[in-house]
Amino acid sequence: MRTPRLASLALIAAAALAPSSRAAVTKVDVGAALPRAALLKDGVHHYLRYLHSGESRVPADIITR
Repeated sequence: MRTPRLASLALIAAAALAPSSRAAVTKVDVGAALPRAALLKDGVHHYLRYLHSGESRVPADIITR
C-alpha cells in the first residue's frame, strides 16, 4: 500500500509548486535588438499533414514554409 501514499504525496507537492511554476514576464521594447537574435538561423520547415484511417495515418500533403 505504498503506492497510494506516494501518489498523494506527489499530488500535494505538485499543488504546492503549481503557483510558482508560471513563466516570468519579460518586457521587450519595440525596435530594440534582442539579446540572442544572432542564434536564430535561416531555414525552411516542412510539415506533413495526414489523415487518420483506422489505426494508420495516411499522408495528405506536405507544407513548406
